[in-house]
Amino acid sequence: PIATGIKLTGTPRPGTRVGLLEVVTRPAHGQPWTSHLVGRLMHELGGGSNVGFMFTDRRSLETPGDNNLVLGMDGTSVSSRSPLVFSFFVLSSYTGPDATAATQEVDSNGTSLATGRYDNSFGLDLKWRGELIRPRLGYAVYGDDFRADLGFFPRVGVHQSTVGLEI
Repeated sequence: PIATGIKLTGTPRPGTRVGLLEVVTRPAHGQPWTSHLVGRLMHELGGGSNVGFMFTDRRSLETPGDNNLVLGMDGTSVSSRSPLVFSFFVLSSYTGPDATAATQEVDSNGTSLATGRYDNSFGLDLKWRGELIRPRLGYAVYGDDFRADLGFFPRVGVHQSTVGLEI
């Protein structure tokens, strides 16, 4: 259940768009008070090309060290004489009670504070936009330990290839 939230969007200058969403949820179904924060910045480069940056942060407000941070960058390149190119790169960090011991944070006394997992995902998609034929070629890798608690990656541990031809 949502306790509170705020959404901010804007265009600080022509061609640049920003958005920020913060939601705090009450405890329910075994989940603690939790902060959910999402941000996005996109800048248009002209001719339909753009570059964007995003982050998501899910953080328990009751259990220190229980959080998931995802940082990403994406872009699209559009040109009349070359293929449409879309690419993305995303990093995730997860610390919490069910994280395995890939990394471990300790305080100055040697007491374990949090155990964490880190991984990434990336992809590239090429589309040629011809008048008669439109071939497409893509490849993406979703890391085994990639975790996005706010839910925009359906599966992890996957290598995905895409080949297509429109006539």
